[in-house]
Amino acid sequence: MGELAKALSANKQQAPDHVQLHDSPAQRSAAAKADSDAEVTELEPVLWVNSFSHSGSNGSALCHIERDGLRYLVPVSGEVNPLFAFAFLESFLETLREYLGDVTEGTVKDNFDIVYMLIEEMLDEGHPMTMETNMLKDIVIPPSLVRKLLNVAGVSGMQNQQVAPFTAPIPWRRPGVRHSNNEIYFDIEEMLDAIVDRKGKTISGQVWGRISCNSRLSGNPDLLLTFANVSVMGEPAFHPCIRYNRWERDSVLSFIPPDGKFKLLDYEAPAAQVPLTLKARVTTDATGGE
Repeated sequence: MGELAKALSANKQQAPDHVQLHDSPAQRSAAAKADSDAEVTELEPVLWVNSFSHSGSNGSALCHIERDGLRYLVPVSGEVNPLFAFAFLESFLETLREYLGDVTEGTVKDNFDIVYMLIEEMLDEGHPMTMETNMLKDIVIPPSLVRKLLNVAGVSGMQNQQVAPFTAPIPWRRPGVRHSNNEIYFDIEEMLDAIVDRKGKTISGQVWGRISCNSRLSGNPDLLLTFANVSVMGEPAFHPCIRYNRWERDSVLSFIPPDGKFKLLDYEAPAAQVPLTLKARVTTDATGGE
């Protein structure tokens, strides 16, 4: 743990307080120890990796999440809000799913070059830079498309290709988008999370919602989306394309959408009586119950 702390803080004078990615034997050792500790107790989301106190200004830490049996870690140094690191991890995983589909140990190994290039483009000396999948696909070609180009042009043809410079007035939308049919689809998904007692009375209930989009519009379309009852969407979390001031003023969504599939917003419906009546029956015996 001390070696990892030294590795994370070796360039402290040159590096500002921001998220930094490191790959070192000490870090892998700390990750292995974290995995062994997880068998005994649940790990905290932020692991301190040196002897400094939690309130010290020179501390280093590992922010980590676990998804489908894989653990993802971001070492941070200095005074950094952990939510900043977790937000990057979630965005990075969403990008991996867009590129690889199911993110497993096998798919990561088979497409290591793609994963490495994504990290290079998404981070610039520790600062999150290009986070939009639509833009990344113009810089890092998805593996399925790479295989098609290899079959048609051959390896030598691929080596001669050059990626166009990354320039766009709208960060989340690549320039020059053209579609034969101009259309956009909106999908509203809601999930109910409730606790019901044995008499069927709802103790607590929450409704989580998401609006997903699939945009196939040419140029730079400026859209306006209105709702019949805005009050059902509490605590919304918007895509960066949403003009937040317009939402605060008029309760409408004004935006220029990214091209392709993207998540427009997440929301939580206000607390209300869930219209469900459930009756539970529990039987027990010497070996357990059902």
